[in-house]
Amino acid sequence: MKKRTSFSTLRVLALFALLFLSGCTEQKKERILLIQTVFFNIPFECVIDIREKSSIKDEVQAILHNTFQEIDLVYNHWNPNSELSKLNKTSGIPCSVSKKLFAMLKKARKALEDTSGYFNPCLGSQTTAGKSVLKAGILPSHTSFSPSALTISPRNQVTLLKGHKLDLDGIVKGYAVDLIRDQLLEKDVQNFLINWSGELYAAGRHPEGRKWKIYLPQLQKEVELENQALASSGPETQSWTVEGKTYSHFFHPITGQPIEKKSVLSTTVIGPSCCFCDAYATACSIDQGVITLPAPYERLK
Repeated sequence: MKKRTSFSTLRVLALFALLFLSGCTEQKKERILLIQTVFFNIPFECVIDIREKSSIKDEVQAILHNTFQEIDLVYNHWNPNSELSKLNKTSGIPCSVSKKLFAMLKKARKALEDTSGYFNPCLGSQTTAGKSVLKAGILPSHTSFSPSALTISPRNQVTLLKGHKLDLDGIVKGYAVDLIRDQLLEKDVQNFLINWSGELYAAGRHPEGRKWKIYLPQLQKEVELENQALASSGPETQSWTVEGKTYSHFFHPITGQPIEKKSVLSTTVIGPSCCFCDAYATACSIDQGVITLPAPYERLK
């Protein structure tokens, strides 16, 4: 699955390595299960305090395998055989979807409403077309985006406005982190850190008994987390220069025009759900301070 990666990925991973490996004695290392891998070409890391769960490794591996298989088969619009891709082919027609996709779309719809449309998962076809035009060195024509292109009805039925396609890239990493968090908590694992390229959740406490410390280079500050999620978004991944101006991969939710890179803010959001932190951070990168996030979510400054 292609997906924007956090601009602070390498710095965050380097910090984790320093915190969890170089400062540990051999005895402390045995208390920590550290899994570092790559999913969909995006670095992933999970750090778990296993002092009371020494046999959890195989279960964690199964949780990760099943979760990322679900991400690919259900929510990944880059996979032509995913359930989401099949739904995108039915725009304009009411369609019954699985409970898993329905649950995800309800969260995406809530994030759209909470951000007044600045996070809009229904713009897949418009943004794809816009990026293709930008790559050719041409500005896209004016396009009005509908903030109500997704209708969710009872009994797992959804309707996508004709001409629109769903793109969940701005929320799916955080959603995956939440899925993994919930499954670890069900296994009675209380202290862990999940990090998928800057979208992360810190449960309980660090094995040293303190809160989890995360350094944010874009803010030049360190934050402490305990049972909290964090997500960041910014303009650093994709850009195109047209007529002397450099444009980001973000498109304005009202005008449909690409947003200049200099107008996109590097933004970090903290809150209880990584899914919503992910979506809110995406929206806050382009809202110019318009959005008031629902409590207890917080936009860091």
